[in-house]
Amino acid sequence: MMVVLTVAVALSAAGGAQAAFSGVGALGTGRYDHTATLLEDGRLLVAGGSSNNGQFESSVRLYDPRTNTWADAGSMQTARSGQAAVLLESGKVLVAGGVTTGDTSPSYTDTAEIYDPANDSWTTAGTMSTGRLDPTMTVLEDGRVLIAGGTGDVQNGGGINGAVPLASADVYNPNTGDWSTAHAMSAARAQATATAIPGDKVLVAGGYDTSGELASAEIYDAATDQWSTTAEPLAHARDSATATTLPDGQVLVAGGDGGPTVGALASAEIYNPDTGTWHDAAPMADARQTAAAALLKDGTVLVTGGEDGRQGNALASAERYDPGPDEWRDAGALTSARKAHTLTALGDGRAIVVGGTAGGHDTGLATVERYSPVSTTVTVPSFGSHAVGTPSDVVHAVVTNTGTAPLIVSGVSRSGHDDFAIASTSCTVDAPVEPQQSCDVSLVFTPKAGGQRSGTLTLADNTAAGTTTAALNGTGVGPAGGGDANPGGTAPPATGGSGEVGGSASPAPRQEIKGAKAGAVARATCTVRSSRSHGRTRSTVNCRMTWPTRSAVALNARLMRGSTVLMSTRTTAKSGQARISMRLTRRLRSGRYTVVITRRDGTAVLRQAIRVS
Repeated sequence: MMVVLTVAVALSAAGGAQAAFSGVGALGTGRYDHTATLLEDGRLLVAGGSSNNGQFESSVRLYDPRTNTWADAGSMQTARSGQAAVLLESGKVLVAGGVTTGDTSPSYTDTAEIYDPANDSWTTAGTMSTGRLDPTMTVLEDGRVLIAGGTGDVQNGGGINGAVPLASADVYNPNTGDWSTAHAMSAARAQATATAIPGDKVLVAGGYDTSGELASAEIYDAATDQWSTTAEPLAHARDSATATTLPDGQVLVAGGDGGPTVGALASAEIYNPDTGTWHDAAPMADARQTAAAALLKDGTVLVTGGEDGRQGNALASAERYDPGPDEWRDAGALTSARKAHTLTALGDGRAIVVGGTAGGHDTGLATVERYSPVSTTVTVPSFGSHAVGTPSDVVHAVVTNTGTAPLIVSGVSRSGHDDFAIASTSCTVDAPVEPQQSCDVSLVFTPKAGGQRSGTLTLADNTAAGTTTAALNGTGVGPAGGGDANPGGTAPPATGGSGEVGGSASPAPRQEIKGAKAGAVARATCTVRSSRSHGRTRSTVNCRMTWPTRSAVALNARLMRGSTVLMSTRTTAKSGQARISMRLTRRLRSGRYTVVITRRDGTAVLRQAIRVS
């Protein structure tokens, strides 16, 4: 009786379902209030921010999701934190504003610089009309960049009023490298959100001014350089919220700070650019502000971390919004609670969380974690006990996608003892596995020695960890009397002859055939010949199989040495017979080989031993 082993659901256990979040390579220098920008080649540029004890960073790191590795990039010319960054149409990255070290104390900077991935260098990009901390930055349809609001210093009749919300805005033109002053917003806004909407316009919502949190929202029209308030305000005044453009062009604003008497918000609302109106969306499970959000490849919005109140506790929770049914779903827990971090959607459907702080402003986190909506379970049937050197029947390891997005397997390998061999797999990069569907890996166990034998099956995939593993276990039974350990047959002595090695293996009873008379079995006689052609000696394995039924049956045949598949082919048994021929590109060395014949579904038909001398 076959015993089925279901692999445990834990990241640390072999074959476990992959968690939604998994730690990946550390950033190096911990930081918060930094920027993360996805480059055209898929790499992530992480720049600046604050590290330990509020120190401002000029260092820059590059993450390559294809290799899951970090590398140093050229440092910025100015160490800064709380800056804004966008990817320009040229593939370069514009970074502007933030706070930097002044002569006597930190100061708001009006400087900007551009990163060129082609030569890993930064160049100055002029100055804005004023220094800005945490401004909004949005790329317009013509490639120009709008930067608005933030916190800075304002010159008034009484002198300089410092650390106040700003209403001013600037526009950067990458073609000329110049900044120009845009019309000011109707309200000063710090910690507002900004998102591009159709018509070359930008929606700026919420934030706070000197009177408190704002419910107002306004739209910048790039064609006229004018601002206009939306037809109606937000239902809830909020700053430090997230804003994400949905696939249908509407804008989801979620969470934020509702003010001293309200605290962190769980509410969410959606702006419709076609009607100019807001409507309520389902609320999140957790109230959160200073969180991060990103639109995933599947059209859902992932929101991570944040804090449960102003100067409150950092959160490890994450939620995902599905606009179709208007509902939030638990997205698992971050490996570390964090706020003031970045969240960036990757091209493969996953997302990456970088840095942040667990509370206070004295320490930046260097930890990085990756999110995936894909999770897996692996079911591996037992390989059982087999005589040493005798291949088992094909065993199918079933990989099931238990997540909500397609599973993509980019590679399959095995490690540990050489007793286990991969015969075939339907888990390939060209065949994504839909949610709740499965693929399988066909394995053959040929024990090299007696006793317990083990190995590990590893799939490179798009889970959060990037791999799914499963334990492989079987038992080897030592050969009795020094024979071939081939139940049901013996290998004949090698026959001589010019250009020929080996000989035919005597036929022996094998698995009974469905539809045949009781006791009828498949039998085969195999020979190995070697011939020299064009300066190279090649071996050919020919098998003639008798099949006790006249129906046509599709078959697979493999030539194996131990757990290694040397060659495979296909054939069809017709009228009770099948011929199999496998011509190798080299001469077979002396030793023992096995021809394994199976149905196309992997069911074993027979195994025939061949000895080459």
